Amino acid sequence: MNKHEADLDWLIEREKSREIAVTWVNHSYHHRCDKKGSWHNNFMLMKGTKVEEEVLAMEARMIERGLVPSVFFRFPGLISDEALVRTIIGYGLIPLGADAWLGKKQRPSAGSIILVHANGQEPVGIDRLNAFLRSRKKGLPALRDIRDGFAEFFAP
Repeated sequence: MNKHEADLDWLIEREKSREIAVTWVNHSYHHRCDKKGSWHNNFMLMKGTKVEEEVLAMEARMIERGLVPSVFFRFPGLISDEALVRTIIGYGLIPLGADAWLGKKQRPSAGSIILVHANGQEPVGIDRLNAFLRSRKKGLPALRDIRDGFAEFFAP
């Protein structure tokens, strides 16, 4: 949020004009990363990470900007372990994964949760998303809101 304010403002304006519906997902505040380090000791698994601060500082920042945080949390780099997942669940959040990270050339299939970085850091992901959307047959929904899937799952 702090490094991509113009992108965030653009999203907020699109949401206000009802062009898009945004599910605001917590993704950690500091988003620490050691690009040369092991994935198993990286991002929120890095030594010294204060999970409570990562979660609550981001939620506070979102609220300051007038955003309503959802119940979803996505781990940076999609990296976590069982203890970290349990901690996040303990905050009442639902860990959100992805099985098709377009910037890493993973291919979506029916029911996939797609990850696309729309902040300019992964232009290949945006290109692949646009190609995916263009390839869909007319009249078929290309993407569904994850909230709809949860609502259907928990419906009586």
